[in-house]
Amino acid sequence: MARLVDGHSLVERLKSNLNSINEPYILGFSGGLDSSLLLYLSDQLCKPCVVGIEGSKDISNARIVAAHYKRQLKIEIFSKSEVVEAASVVLRADPNSSILEISYDAVLAGLFQRSDRHYIVTGQGSDEIFYGYSKFVDGRESSNAESLRVLKERTIPRENKIATIMQKELITPYLDGDIIDSFAGLPREMHISKGVGKFLLRKSAIEAGFDVKFSESKKLAAQYGSGFKSVIASAIRSGILGNTEKIRGDL
Repeated sequence: MARLVDGHSLVERLKSNLNSINEPYILGFSGGLDSSLLLYLSDQLCKPCVVGIEGSKDISNARIVAAHYKRQLKIEIFSKSEVVEAASVVLRADPNSSILEISYDAVLAGLFQRSDRHYIVTGQGSDEIFYGYSKFVDGRESSNAESLRVLKERTIPRENKIATIMQKELITPYLDGDIIDSFAGLPREMHISKGVGKFLLRKSAIEAGFDVKFSESKKLAAQYGSGFKSVIASAIRSGILGNTEKIRGDL
């Protein structure tokens, strides 16, 4: 595969991946850098959609960014029972999912449930490729190799299975082969600047005209920003969802 040598090429590749979708699609949108850059690069076939419980941070962030770029935002507010229903789809796809995996992929399942379009685009993979997780920044993990392995071997297969169950097709522009080959293997120091990850992605976005204030904003992970994790953890503890003894992770 060709190697992308600069940020301009990165942005152009993301834009090309979006432009290859020739019918209306839903963009999983949270107001964070990954999805906001995709919104900025998209055309009118893209309809951004945010999923969360009432009052969730993702909904408020998404409203701000969508309004700034004058894009109509689809807001899907979930009740606690609807969150549990979405989580049950994740467990159907992978009964061995951890609490963390259930929580962030329930957001995806919810997006599928509420979508009237076949193609669903997400920013999946950006955190792994561009060192976006706090564990990279604070030094708990000096390399993204393990996170990339988990993404490839567990997360993407599970998310594709959820898409199949929901009769949707998942599209992940950041997981373009050239983007992975060009950026995922770069040293940690190239991705982290002044205690903030995704330096190369942020720099590329700004150079492409993306608003600086949105490129520098920090966002909670999907399971927390949506408010889903606390609902799902409570459902597991009470026995409403899954088997407490089998589900890995802290409740």
